[in-house]
Amino acid sequence: MTSGRQLRKNGVFAVVLIASMSGSSFATARDKVVSVPDIIPPKIKHDHTKAYVGKGSTAKVIATVTDNRGVSSVVVYYRQQGTTDFSSIKMMQIGTDVFKADISHVQAPGLDYYIQAADIDNNIATIGSTHSPLVMRYDGLQKSLAEGSNGLLTDKIAAEKPTKKTATWV
Repeated sequence: MTSGRQLRKNGVFAVVLIASMSGSSFATARDKVVSVPDIIPPKIKHDHTKAYVGKGSTAKVIATVTDNRGVSSVVVYYRQQGTTDFSSIKMMQIGTDVFKADISHVQAPGLDYYIQAADIDNNIATIGSTHSPLVMRYDGLQKSLAEGSNGLLTDKIAAEKPTKKTATWV
């Protein structure tokens, strides 16, 4: 008869096997600890569909990153649209599983970017990539209208959500 029990903590299994044979004086007990590597990458949640940046403002990139063993780093790679080289900035943890990076001096037409996260076992996850980046729209008009620019707007335009197509400067 053989029975066994497994205990797992932080990727390490402790296996206890007890074996005995009926009708024999042979009996053994053995404990063995087996280390099992973590192969599960982090999970990244990020809503890029609402991403935009206003004129002269700082782009804020926020993502929720979780992992079964622990996140070691989260980095955002970015470039001005129309350029080829990506720069990077480490995202800072601002809450439980929430990471943020600020990218300054964004210009038209906007940013291409992607987010990469690594866990403590160096499993890597990305959202977006160098060949298929996420896009952050540049809406230079959005910030200046929201902050109350020196320009005057017609009543109709002021009542609408301003966009580049509907705003008229007079």
